Amino acid sequence: LSQFFAGLARGLGELDTAGGADVAKAFHEATGAAYKAVGNPTEGTMLTVIREAAEAAQKAADECDADALSVWRAASDEAAASVLRTPSLLPVLREAGVVDAGGQGLALMLEAGLRHLQGETLETVLVSEASAKPMSAEFLEATEDELYGYCTQFLIQGEGIDIEAARAGMAAVASSVVVVGQPDMLKVHVHTEDPGPALSLGVSLGIVGEVIYGSTTVDVGAGYEHFSSKGPDAERWYAASGIRTKTGALTLSLEGQIGRIEGKDEASAALGAQYDLARGLSANLGVNHAKARVTLDGARFLDIEETKTVLSLRYSF
Repeated sequence: LSQFFAGLARGLGELDTAGGADVAKAFHEATGAAYKAVGNPTEGTMLTVIREAAEAAQKAADECDADALSVWRAASDEAAASVLRTPSLLPVLREAGVVDAGGQGLALMLEAGLRHLQGETLETVLVSEASAKPMSAEFLEATEDELYGYCTQFLIQGEGIDIEAARAGMAAVASSVVVVGQPDMLKVHVHTEDPGPALSLGVSLGIVGEVIYGSTTVDVGAGYEHFSSKGPDAERWYAASGIRTKTGALTLSLEGQIGRIEGKDEASAALGAQYDLARGLSANLGVNHAKARVTLDGARFLDIEETKTVLSLRYSF
């Protein structure tokens, strides 16, 4: 979805005004960007909705010499119709008795865009009754995690990474592959029972970080800082890692960091627990420990050794 809107922005971003042909061309570029991001495009998904909406936009621009609003309307109407056809293209949707959720989301966004262009108030966007059916209970009971594997996501930071080669490599070891980004930073999303091969491939391409596997997130990082003041300067190197996992309403986390400031060691660790009480409201417990003693040119630069326990209620909105 992000690649679709990035392509749409590239197609329209440099224009002060846009006609119907410009909108149709932007939809075409957005479709190419969306398909390119996916290792094994599957029909009956959001990709089908994107492609058929773009085809409708082009048809409207070609046949009627339509203005931008009419072309957008044609794309929006076709997206809604395409969503209803997704179960006939993808057996798993037909078995579940639902339409493709990603395609439905895109159709709603296009409808919202159309209503904005028409000057309408966007208080609500209605979903058709045909596309709002609940998932079959029988399907839910029969479906296990291993049907698709676990969702695995991570970043790869490097230099001159061949994006197409990375995408092809991920497709060889996992399914539902999406690889997007630039040659110096890629975001990878795959489904797999074993994340090892995908992560190993990522490590061969660069530095892997912000790993998410199922309901567990692993983050690893390193850095360098230079402190400058009226007194002595100092350099700091550090490495940090953390893991966070969620089970039901409970989220547990453990983070650690080690570093050196001018040859002196420092370390910190944090243990956290979060329990979701209601939407946006959580109870939080944190235990933090830090230790560092650094003296530069006879002056105390950093002196800390303490353990803190914090209990709090947090509301996010």
